[in-house]
Amino acid sequence: MLPMSVIGFKVFKSRNVAGLPLILCSCVIGVWAIILHSNLNLGFENELYFSQGIAVVMLILLLVAMPVSFYTYARSVGCDNTRNLKIILVFSAINGLVLVYNGLIGAFGIHSEIIGFLFFPFLLVIGPVLGGLYVWEVMSMNIGKDENKKEADA
Repeated sequence: MLPMSVIGFKVFKSRNVAGLPLILCSCVIGVWAIILHSNLNLGFENELYFSQGIAVVMLILLLVAMPVSFYTYARSVGCDNTRNLKIILVFSAINGLVLVYNGLIGAFGIHSEIIGFLFFPFLLVIGPVLGGLYVWEVMSMNIGKDENKKEADA
Protein backbone atom coordinates (compact mmCIF):
# COMPACT_ATOMS: atom_id res chain seq x y z
CA MET A 1 0.00 0.00 0.00
CA LEU A 2 2.93 2.39 0.58
CA PRO A 3 4.05 2.49 -3.09
CA MET A 4 0.45 3.02 -4.18
CA SER A 5 0.00 5.90 -1.74
CA VAL A 6 3.24 7.51 -2.99
CA ILE A 7 2.03 7.19 -6.58
CA GLY A 8 -1.33 8.58 -5.45
CA PHE A 9 0.29 11.67 -3.94
CA LYS A 10 2.33 12.19 -7.10
CA VAL A 11 -0.79 11.81 -9.26
CA PHE A 12 -2.78 14.34 -7.26
CA LYS A 13 0.17 16.73 -7.01
CA SER A 14 0.82 16.75 -10.77
CA ARG A 15 -2.87 16.35 -11.69
CA ASN A 16 -2.05 13.36 -13.90
CA VAL A 17 -5.32 11.61 -14.73
CA ALA A 18 -3.55 8.53 -16.12
CA GLY A 19 -2.71 7.40 -12.58
CA LEU A 20 -6.33 7.22 -11.41
CA PRO A 21 -6.98 3.64 -12.64
CA LEU A 22 -3.88 2.52 -10.76
CA ILE A 23 -5.11 4.16 -7.56
CA LEU A 24 -8.64 2.77 -7.95
CA CYS A 25 -7.44 -0.79 -8.58
CA SER A 26 -5.09 -0.72 -5.62
CA CYS A 27 -7.75 0.76 -3.32
CA VAL A 28 -10.30 -1.91 -4.26
CA ILE A 29 -7.74 -4.68 -3.72
CA GLY A 30 -6.63 -3.14 -0.40
CA VAL A 31 -10.17 -2.78 0.95
CA TRP A 32 -11.00 -6.34 -0.11
CA ALA A 33 -7.87 -7.64 1.63
CA ILE A 34 -8.71 -5.76 4.85
CA ILE A 35 -12.30 -7.07 4.89
CA LEU A 36 -11.16 -10.60 4.11
CA HIS A 37 -8.52 -10.42 6.86
CA SER A 38 -11.05 -9.19 9.40
CA ASN A 39 -13.46 -11.95 8.41
CA LEU A 40 -10.97 -14.83 8.41
CA ASN A 41 -8.36 -13.99 11.03
CA LEU A 42 -10.18 -11.78 13.52
CA GLY A 43 -13.53 -13.53 13.40
CA PHE A 44 -15.62 -10.43 12.72
CA GLU A 45 -18.93 -11.23 11.15
CA ASN A 46 -19.95 -8.99 8.32
CA GLU A 47 -22.76 -9.08 5.83
CA LEU A 48 -20.51 -9.32 2.79
CA TYR A 49 -20.60 -12.66 1.06
CA PHE A 50 -17.39 -13.51 -0.78
CA SER A 51 -18.70 -15.30 -3.80
CA GLN A 52 -16.75 -16.55 -6.77
CA GLY A 53 -17.83 -13.48 -8.72
CA ILE A 54 -16.01 -11.16 -6.35
CA ALA A 55 -12.94 -13.40 -6.50
CA VAL A 56 -12.96 -13.28 -10.31
CA VAL A 57 -13.17 -9.48 -10.27
CA MET A 58 -10.25 -9.31 -7.84
CA LEU A 59 -8.17 -11.64 -10.02
CA ILE A 60 -8.93 -9.54 -13.09
CA LEU A 61 -7.93 -6.39 -11.22
CA LEU A 62 -4.73 -7.90 -9.87
CA LEU A 63 -3.58 -9.83 -12.92
CA VAL A 64 -4.81 -7.67 -15.83
CA ALA A 65 -5.85 -4.16 -14.78
CA MET A 66 -2.92 -3.39 -12.46
CA PRO A 67 -0.17 -4.15 -15.03
CA VAL A 68 -2.03 -2.17 -17.71
CA SER A 69 -2.43 0.73 -15.25
CA PHE A 70 1.30 0.57 -14.48
CA TYR A 71 2.04 0.76 -18.20
CA THR A 72 -0.37 3.65 -18.77
CA TYR A 73 1.02 5.66 -15.87
CA ALA A 74 4.64 5.02 -16.87
CA ARG A 75 3.93 6.18 -20.43
CA SER A 76 2.10 9.27 -19.14
CA VAL A 77 5.07 10.42 -17.06
CA GLY A 78 7.32 10.22 -20.10
CA CYS A 79 8.84 6.73 -20.15
CA ASP A 80 9.74 5.37 -23.56
CA ASN A 81 8.03 2.23 -24.83
CA THR A 82 10.96 -0.03 -23.99
CA ARG A 83 11.24 -3.78 -23.75
CA ASN A 84 10.60 -3.69 -20.00
CA LEU A 85 7.27 -1.92 -20.42
CA LYS A 86 6.28 -4.23 -23.28
CA ILE A 87 6.92 -7.22 -20.98
CA ILE A 88 4.31 -5.80 -18.59
CA LEU A 89 1.74 -5.60 -21.41
CA VAL A 90 2.52 -9.11 -22.68
CA PHE A 91 2.18 -10.52 -19.18
CA SER A 92 -1.17 -8.78 -18.74
CA ALA A 93 -2.43 -10.13 -22.08
CA ILE A 94 -1.41 -13.69 -21.17
CA ASN A 95 -3.20 -13.38 -17.83
CA GLY A 96 -6.33 -12.09 -19.55
CA LEU A 97 -6.33 -14.97 -22.03
CA VAL A 98 -5.90 -17.54 -19.25
CA LEU A 99 -8.78 -15.98 -17.29
CA VAL A 100 -11.03 -15.98 -20.38
CA TYR A 101 -10.07 -19.59 -21.15
CA ASN A 102 -10.81 -20.61 -17.59
CA GLY A 103 -14.17 -18.83 -17.64
CA LEU A 104 -15.29 -20.32 -20.94
CA ILE A 105 -13.82 -23.82 -20.89
CA GLY A 106 -12.70 -24.55 -17.34
CA ALA A 107 -15.09 -26.90 -15.59
CA PHE A 108 -14.15 -25.92 -12.05
CA GLY A 109 -14.46 -22.14 -12.23
CA ILE A 110 -12.21 -19.98 -10.11
CA HIS A 111 -10.71 -22.90 -8.20
CA SER A 112 -9.22 -24.58 -11.26
CA GLU A 113 -5.58 -25.51 -11.48
CA ILE A 114 -4.87 -22.93 -14.21
CA ILE A 115 -5.77 -20.03 -11.95
CA GLY A 116 -3.81 -21.52 -9.06
CA PHE A 117 -0.82 -21.98 -11.32
CA LEU A 118 -1.13 -18.37 -12.50
CA PHE A 119 -1.93 -16.68 -9.20
CA PHE A 120 0.77 -17.98 -6.85
CA PRO A 121 3.75 -17.40 -9.17
CA PHE A 122 2.39 -13.89 -9.71
CA LEU A 123 2.36 -13.18 -5.99
CA LEU A 124 5.73 -14.73 -5.23
CA VAL A 125 7.85 -14.08 -8.34
CA ILE A 126 6.31 -12.28 -11.28
CA GLY A 127 4.62 -9.45 -9.35
CA PRO A 128 7.85 -8.25 -7.71
CA VAL A 129 9.73 -8.62 -11.02
CA LEU A 130 7.11 -6.54 -12.86
CA GLY A 131 7.15 -3.97 -10.06
CA GLY A 132 10.94 -3.81 -10.30
CA LEU A 133 10.79 -3.32 -14.07
CA TYR A 134 8.26 -0.55 -13.59
CA VAL A 135 10.31 1.21 -10.91
CA TRP A 136 13.47 0.83 -13.04
CA GLU A 137 11.78 2.52 -15.99
CA VAL A 138 10.29 5.38 -13.98
CA MET A 139 13.50 5.99 -12.03
CA SER A 140 15.68 5.89 -15.15
CA MET A 141 13.35 8.41 -16.78
CA ASN A 142 13.61 10.73 -13.75
CA ILE A 143 17.40 10.36 -13.56
CA GLY A 144 17.66 11.22 -17.26
CA LYS A 145 15.60 14.39 -16.69
CA ASP A 146 17.87 15.45 -13.80
CA GLU A 147 21.01 14.95 -15.93
CA ASN A 148 19.50 16.89 -18.84
CA LYS A 149 18.53 19.72 -16.49
CA LYS A 150 22.10 19.90 -15.10
CA GLU A 151 23.54 20.01 -18.62
CA ALA A 152 21.12 22.78 -19.61
CA ASP A 153 22.03 24.82 -16.52
CA ALA A 154 25.77 24.52 -17.21
